[in-house]
Amino acid sequence: MTEKLETIKNEEEFTKLFEKVVNASIGVIMIRTREPYRAIDTLRRYCAERHDPTDSNAQYEFVLWDVLHGLQTFANTRKADGTVVVENKPSKLDISTVDLKKAFDKISDAAQKKASINVINVLFNPQPFFENVSIQQHIKQFTQTALECAHRIVMLCGEGADIPPAIENDIFVIDYLTPSMAELYTVWKDTPLGEGTPASYFKHFSKEEVKKIIQNAMGMSASEFENALAFAMTDLGETLLEKPESVKPEYLIDRLLKSKTDIIKKTDILELMHVGDLSNVGGLDLLKGWLKLRKGIFSQKARDFGIDSPKGVMLVGSPGTGKSLCAKAIAGEFGLPLVKLDIGRVFSQYVGQSEQRMRKALSIVDSLGNCILFMDEIDKGLAGTSGSGDSGTTSRVFGTLLTWLQERDKYSTVFLVTTANNVTGLPPELMRKGRFDEIFYVGLPTLQERVEIFKIHLGKRGHAKDLNDTAIKTVAEHCDKFSGAEIEQVVLTGLIEAFSKGQDKVTMEDLINQCKETIPLAISFKDKVDFMENWAKQNAKPSSSVKPVEQPKFRRLNIGGIRAN
Repeated sequence: MTEKLETIKNEEEFTKLFEKVVNASIGVIMIRTREPYRAIDTLRRYCAERHDPTDSNAQYEFVLWDVLHGLQTFANTRKADGTVVVENKPSKLDISTVDLKKAFDKISDAAQKKASINVINVLFNPQPFFENVSIQQHIKQFTQTALECAHRIVMLCGEGADIPPAIENDIFVIDYLTPSMAELYTVWKDTPLGEGTPASYFKHFSKEEVKKIIQNAMGMSASEFENALAFAMTDLGETLLEKPESVKPEYLIDRLLKSKTDIIKKTDILELMHVGDLSNVGGLDLLKGWLKLRKGIFSQKARDFGIDSPKGVMLVGSPGTGKSLCAKAIAGEFGLPLVKLDIGRVFSQYVGQSEQRMRKALSIVDSLGNCILFMDEIDKGLAGTSGSGDSGTTSRVFGTLLTWLQERDKYSTVFLVTTANNVTGLPPELMRKGRFDEIFYVGLPTLQERVEIFKIHLGKRGHAKDLNDTAIKTVAEHCDKFSGAEIEQVVLTGLIEAFSKGQDKVTMEDLINQCKETIPLAISFKDKVDFMENWAKQNAKPSSSVKPVEQPKFRRLNIGGIRAN
């Protein structure tokens, strides 16, 4: 049986790791987080809980530096009953150390004079100064100083913070994660809002409903969760006071998802997309069956059964076959938000920024959790992984992605969906077993699938009853080797033709005329499509059942620009 995630507290896990690093005499530690103030509170409690003024070996000081106030020392005190008190105001303020170089001088000097006292020196957002050669030398020197004293330097930086190559071997990195389910439940239970707590306002919610709310809040910071709840309760107004039992958990979940959208908007790399429905995807029965088997696999019940969270799926195939549509439908089937990562936007003109932007985007996705991460046309985004032509930037960005894929936690609730039109542009490292749960080939639709696709597009536009099954099948027979996107275009142009004639419905002849006017990509780029099909037979799983050999009734010729059927 696996350890239940509901009992894990990320703050406690962080503290355990931090103590090991401190005891290992590692002098310079970087903490990357989206919650710097919560991390500061955790570090202050770490010092306060271990401080004993009567024991010279257990005296701890907490020192905080920021660019506005310089070095600030906070005292640790205890009440008569032994309770630790964490003071909110600094006991000593040194405004002369606003300059980080002067602050380093003071820290180094104190490390030599008071070597036996445990001091945690926290530098708040020092990243803008990393390129300064003097600061780099201070960092290098302190890694040696820390071997002979109990002083440590903690650099508190944002998610995805980059370390200059000159000092990357001198810094130990720890990620301070957003609250776990257990910690978010504490916020739900104890955070006062108005005259009560969310738990007291919504006593009519079942345990499973509360659990679902918390699961949808995963990845939010404690303050973001509090703010989302406060906004929802303010919006409810009198309803909350007079008829709280009328409030459904779906309302709070919707409010949480909107708050997550605000987080995603803070980066131009990520985008929240509308989810779809598998019923709007024609055919692809094998892919649909595979997805339905995994619908509930993110649950705690599945973890307790010994099942790791699924990693994701890659969809390969010719353009227009419905790969992107499938990604949206997967999000709808799993009941998770769809977050799109545009690899093209990752790249920056400045050296090193592309990798940093990629790390930051993936870090945000990890912290959000409970989502579908969608990378569309990944073959185009990773073109040039050989490193030629862009000084190896694409190769390094790809390496960042591979590292993330490899090191993802087995409990990760991020399901990756990638699409590719051309497998020859994909590096083999991405395609090996273990990166994805499965690679599916989304090929050209069979006759029956073409019939389904016609019905879907006619139905979406209010013309589901214009043609009977026999007529739709006849039209579908004229669309051999058409992709789903090309069939959709046939419907659109057919409706235009019917409308221009003053008809009240589209006819079989209208659609057949559009079929005759279209040369599908499978014919105009036959070699590429045939290559993909041959590759898929050996390397991918079919998304549709094996189709029978079709003998098309209509053969297209394209001779001298004149087409005949």
